[in-house]
Amino acid sequence: MPIRYLSGVSVRAKNAEALLTSSHESLPYSDFAMLDPEVPSSVTAAMLDLQHCICRGYRFYVTGIVPLEKVQAMVQRFAERYELSAGKDRRHYLRKSGIARFDLVLFPRPGETAFQFWLLKTEGDDPLASLERWRDAHADYLPWIWRYELVRLPVPVGLQKRYRKPLEDPREARRTQRIRPVTWTWRITAQAMDTIRARIRSAVQRPDAELEQLLHGLKTTPGFRGNRDQLRQLFYYIVEQSKRAGRPVPALPKTIRWVRPMQVARVPLSAIVRRHRRGAPTWFAGHKP
Repeated sequence: MPIRYLSGVSVRAKNAEALLTSSHESLPYSDFAMLDPEVPSSVTAAMLDLQHCICRGYRFYVTGIVPLEKVQAMVQRFAERYELSAGKDRRHYLRKSGIARFDLVLFPRPGETAFQFWLLKTEGDDPLASLERWRDAHADYLPWIWRYELVRLPVPVGLQKRYRKPLEDPREARRTQRIRPVTWTWRITAQAMDTIRARIRSAVQRPDAELEQLLHGLKTTPGFRGNRDQLRQLFYYIVEQSKRAGRPVPALPKTIRWVRPMQVARVPLSAIVRRHRRGAPTWFAGHKP
């Protein structure tokens, strides 16, 4: 039996009402399941979704930009072509049969009336997969909308011990989660790092608040392991350049935040599209314009 939807909104979206400012229209149930994916309401959550997909074996990807008025048609086309609404049992059967599985991640582009999409695929056979130009995340790093890329980096031994959780019951020792020496994480691209360093060199020579504004932007960087390592480098570079320019060193953060498991509201795509068509200033209610 197909999953049923009311008003084009997935009945699984329990947190959607918190981000919507008005109730949905009342429409009858339909026996035809239109895929209505839930979109995370934060950048970090969407980046985590992509990271988890890659870690679960969805290593091939296609990414692009789709206008607001075409995003739902695109999602439905992908759903019909690649079984995006397949349940756990079906995906297990596909994996055991050597057939490719697919997933889709969406996020609205800031300042635009468009979405960024990432269509992801596992290894395996599929007669329709040749319709896309797939890229391998192991060889061609998966990009975020701006300045970040998903890469594999070695995990220092100290961090491996920190990640490993002690077990209360020694009998469960065989279930201890081993931390792999190389894991997936997000980092700032090399080109973006060069641009930030150039901005720092320029900002320390000026008496205005450009350096403080740059620091504020760096503090909002999602705290993935690769990003944290680069932020330490950039903060050290700010100290070095400030001293060289003969200006006081600005107050720098004492700690760099980590990305931890989070509960974030997810809103059905149809609700986001309707909200934007009503003229809302932001994609999600409660977010600043």
